[in-house]
Amino acid sequence: MKYVDLFSTREISIAIWTIVFLIYIIYLAFNKLNVRKATYELLSAIINKHLFVFIIITFSYSILWIYLVSGLSIWDWIYLKDVLLWVLLIGIPFCFNAIVSKDKNYFSDTIKNSLKIAVLIEFIVGTFTFNLSIELILVPLSTLLFLLYFVSKQNVTYKPAEKLLSFLISTIGLIVLFLAGRSAIQSYSELNFIELLITFSIPITMTIIFLPLSYSFALYSNYELLFKRLEFSLPDNKKRNKAIRRIILMCNFSLKKIELFSRNYLSMFYTSINESQIDQIFKHFKSQTKGNNIITGAITSVLFLLSSILISYGHINRTDLDNDPIIIGYALMLIAIIRLTIIVNNSLQIHNHFISFQLSVFYKWLWLFGSIYLVLQILNLYSTHFNY
Repeated sequence: MKYVDLFSTREISIAIWTIVFLIYIIYLAFNKLNVRKATYELLSAIINKHLFVFIIITFSYSILWIYLVSGLSIWDWIYLKDVLLWVLLIGIPFCFNAIVSKDKNYFSDTIKNSLKIAVLIEFIVGTFTFNLSIELILVPLSTLLFLLYFVSKQNVTYKPAEKLLSFLISTIGLIVLFLAGRSAIQSYSELNFIELLITFSIPITMTIIFLPLSYSFALYSNYELLFKRLEFSLPDNKKRNKAIRRIILMCNFSLKKIELFSRNYLSMFYTSINESQIDQIFKHFKSQTKGNNIITGAITSVLFLLSSILISYGHINRTDLDNDPIIIGYALMLIAIIRLTIIVNNSLQIHNHFISFQLSVFYKWLWLFGSIYLVLQILNLYSTHFNY
């Protein structure tokens, strides 16, 4: 018997109350002018071109990963619901916050939060739910209490109410946790632990999978803001385009470098600046950011090389798998060797035209997707050993 059903009673309850709320909003929109205007403004913001492209890219990325992971033996389509809910409720906000957040540790903090004990508690409470009648009462009650608590925190005069609401929320939370834990213990013999483990790991796995996408959004946003500001400081198209190319080559995929350039170097550009002065700016920037990642790059390159060897020889010894990945594995080995060569040359301060290949945006993306491919192939090679 599978305990993890397609929709839990809490999810059904949330869906019912959401539909009721939407029907009420539609009713108000047809009968009250101010609500109609607010609804129209909200829909206009949602239909915004940039937001629409953002959502399309996010969903396309999710579909691509679902397609890739669906080939693994541990995949079951019952997990699709959890993946889609994560994308809607967490994935999209995660990517959006990556764009607007000014916190330098946003990505590392996100990973740390996904590994906290609170995640396990949330999983237990969310998996072992009550019957539908109780959930239909619990969902609106807890929502109301959280809304009142949020409002009470905004004003000092509501401090007594804030303490009372905090006590009520904590009490209800402890009761729900106790009952959910008891339910888990009572249904011990019916549990499919492999299935539960996979379901529990979906949020953590999806957070890691979404890191490249959210980082790409943040990177694009920071570059766009930097180049718009540069347009005012450097109106000459020829000089500006040349400066943009040099900024991309020097900053690459580093948000810290982009932020450093925006903060300390962008103000040095002005309308009548000449080429030699621009060269001096970039020379100073290069000297300030030089050689901080040689050890990290060498370690990741060695791991990349070892993983690609594992893929190639793993496929050679497997008659039930396609042999095409062997060739790709050797190609990835070559990429790792090239990168190691670049790092060694940089550490020895040997300068030649080949070293400029390190700054190629194409090469960086090749490295990223090669890493993703290696992870998928390792999972594909050894996932068949999991039988449940």
